[in-house]
Amino acid sequence: MADRRYRKTEAAIEAAFLKLVSEKPIRQITVKELYEVADMNKSTFYAHYQDIYAYAEVWLLGTVATFDQILADYNFEQLIFHLPFVIRRITEKIHQFSEQYRMTAKSPEVSTLLVQIKKKLVERMLQRATAGERADMSFRCSVTFVIFGIIGLYETYYYSELTEETIANVSHRIQAAYALQPFGKLS
Repeated sequence: MADRRYRKTEAAIEAAFLKLVSEKPIRQITVKELYEVADMNKSTFYAHYQDIYAYAEVWLLGTVATFDQILADYNFEQLIFHLPFVIRRITEKIHQFSEQYRMTAKSPEVSTLLVQIKKKLVERMLQRATAGERADMSFRCSVTFVIFGIIGLYETYYYSELTEETIANVSHRIQAAYALQPFGKLS
């Protein structure tokens, strides 16, 4: 019973947070606003989090973990080789949280959080690289380019400028471009 109540409280906090952050910057959101939108009392919120920023960090890390779980099986070369499949898996995951992502996609505050998510995903991809690859600035830039690009496609998707078919086509083109000139042979 406690697990279900905990999950329900967490879902209410997340929904309230995403609603509020889609309307204004985090620094302008008060704990009172958040717990009122979440339809809970102050003590319930504080039993879970110290403040808005503590929740924002938990949300950020949870989002990173969601995407990293998809990317975890791949080093960079494998990511490129399996890119269309990875894109499909990310699309499926995003559809599970479609309303939340759509609600916040155009928020400048969420854009800042997305940059942090992208950076953390790049760090995690680089952790799976060899020491030689991590020392190679071209490799690091390529990883950054691809990770930022993948997330950027979805940001654009939520502005309704892209279709899923376009995203799939782009992933095939990226994969084909790397196949023509494998990473180790880049000049």
